[in-house]
Amino acid sequence: MNSIDDQLIKKYLSGSCSDTEVEQILEWIGMSDANRKELFGMKILMAKEQFNELSREHETNRAYNDLIRRKKYKEELERQITRRIMMKFVRYAAVVALLIGFSTGAWFFIAEQENRNDLITMTAGENEVVQQIILEDGTKAWLFENSKIEYPEYFDKHSRTLKVEGKVYFEVAKDTKRPFRVDAGGYIVEALGTAFEVTNYKGKKQLDVILVEGSVLIKDPQQQPLSTILPGQGIVVNTAINEFELNQIDAKTYTSWINGVLEFDGMTFSEIAKILERYYNVKIILSAPESMTQHLVGSLSLKKDIATMMRAIQIVVPIKYDISVDTHVYVENF
Repeated sequence: MNSIDDQLIKKYLSGSCSDTEVEQILEWIGMSDANRKELFGMKILMAKEQFNELSREHETNRAYNDLIRRKKYKEELERQITRRIMMKFVRYAAVVALLIGFSTGAWFFIAEQENRNDLITMTAGENEVVQQIILEDGTKAWLFENSKIEYPEYFDKHSRTLKVEGKVYFEVAKDTKRPFRVDAGGYIVEALGTAFEVTNYKGKKQLDVILVEGSVLIKDPQQQPLSTILPGQGIVVNTAINEFELNQIDAKTYTSWINGVLEFDGMTFSEIAKILERYYNVKIILSAPESMTQHLVGSLSLKKDIATMMRAIQIVVPIKYDISVDTHVYVENF
């Protein structure tokens, strides 16, 4: 039996073959390496087809959420522009008042207005996979869903400080006179001009920082230096006991979420699981990680929830999984 019907292979891959048909498939697989490669190729093709099918049910929600995100961003931008115009008008009016004789009161009014610098809060809601904003110094920030950033309308003359909650990626505009500081639950990530990711979820006593380029300094809540990170490194800080672990990683793979994809080239499922943990803020527990050594190549769309992602991975990787209500994912081979 040198050839076999494609439909029979599809039935085998979908688990709907009879015992007799399974025996035919196994006999065919054992005949040559070419047959095994053909089966693997059809398995990959079927995985892509099923993953695309799983994706369609989310298209309408994604389009709606994207529309809402753009509306929120436009409203916030209009609010900022209006505030700036009003500030300029108020300052101009105050100067005119000063010139016509109300010197004391006008000076107080100007000083009061110039000392005001309202904080702006931007939030990426649920199912908003990526939201990008540009700060007044030119720094770009990408927010993952359920993440928040709080920053002043204008940074001061000596530093650029803001707060984050959740997962945010920064491409920092260079300014040697004003360090860029991210307050992540009391811990400070400080840089001058660099690209890095900060993950700091509320209620989770852990801070993660990944550096793509440049360098950053981590300070603890007492403002004591904790560690300096170099490109290609990631730090995990246990904020409950102020201890950290520094690792060498593929930073661009870990931060590819800003483009909406997870890219992997020769990674094992155990390595991919670590990225999914960071991305979805879950804990993936592998029953036998030492046996999950198959090297995988490809990319997956991250515009899905963890359940959809695990179903897609299961098509290619022989695993069973269970997702608990406390955001734990239990995975084992079958």
